[in-house]
Amino acid sequence: VTDEDGYRINPGGAGSQVPADFTILTLGDSFLEALQVDNEKTLPQVMRTLLEHRHGISVNVDNSSCGDWNPNIYYMEATRVLAKRSYDLGFVFLFAGNDIVNKEVDSIAQRTPRARHSLRFPRRLNRTEIIDAVFYPINDVLERTSHLFILLRNSSSIIRAKFGLVAYYFPPEFKITELSSPRWDVTTSICQKIQGLFAKHGTPVVFVLLPAVYQVDEMRFQDYLRMFDIDPNSVNLLQPNQQLGHRFIAAGLRLIDPIDHLREKAANGVKLYGSVDVHFNEAGHRIMAEYLLPVLEAHLPVQREQ
Repeated sequence: VTDEDGYRINPGGAGSQVPADFTILTLGDSFLEALQVDNEKTLPQVMRTLLEHRHGISVNVDNSSCGDWNPNIYYMEATRVLAKRSYDLGFVFLFAGNDIVNKEVDSIAQRTPRARHSLRFPRRLNRTEIIDAVFYPINDVLERTSHLFILLRNSSSIIRAKFGLVAYYFPPEFKITELSSPRWDVTTSICQKIQGLFAKHGTPVVFVLLPAVYQVDEMRFQDYLRMFDIDPNSVNLLQPNQQLGHRFIAAGLRLIDPIDHLREKAANGVKLYGSVDVHFNEAGHRIMAEYLLPVLEAHLPVQREQ
């Protein structure tokens, strides 16, 4: 369910045009879009509920997030949104798995329609041709007609990647060979632009680095090592946190890094990510919102708290 701006809202709820005591803009990708859970259980909405219950105020959160977005698009979207509406606080959620970009761009090409494959006899008896002639067409039909197929496919995504059936990979951000990559400085530079944009509108902004499931769950990481034949000595799971951490401090950006907190929760048996899907489950959204509550409260005007 969405409002007139395309933002998710609770069923029967009002859009962001309704006046509120405190307004927040959140920017992110599929982790924040969170189509895996009901809107009431998403991180932005849980933050809103916690503030309202604790402080007796009305809060609006515009969740301007979309799958496959990255810091370049966060800047473009912030430019668009801030030009028409003011906020008391901004949050930019960076996903450690794919939000550390190595190129700054000022436009994004329109997505091309996804090609559909037609079932046919293989022209050659090799793996690539058999996949293209047989397995891809069957996949295309089943994903349009079977929820069970989607469930089974998502639960075996790493195995399918080994056979070339899906573009699944281990992100380069964690590879030690990327230590000298320009991606760390490029991402920091884009986030500086985002902060400058918010500052022009008199709005503070906080950046949050969301960890990938294999950064938090040791068992999941071992699965990746096995399935992709990765040398454990070739990766550093904290590399994005370390590289962005000191760069953001030097650039005057506030970066919240919850990885230690989430690792502690996971070590105590709390499941934060889906068993089939690699995004946050309801518990992951709730725990992240609770973790960010002190940050939210620190930006509440004193007169509104009273």
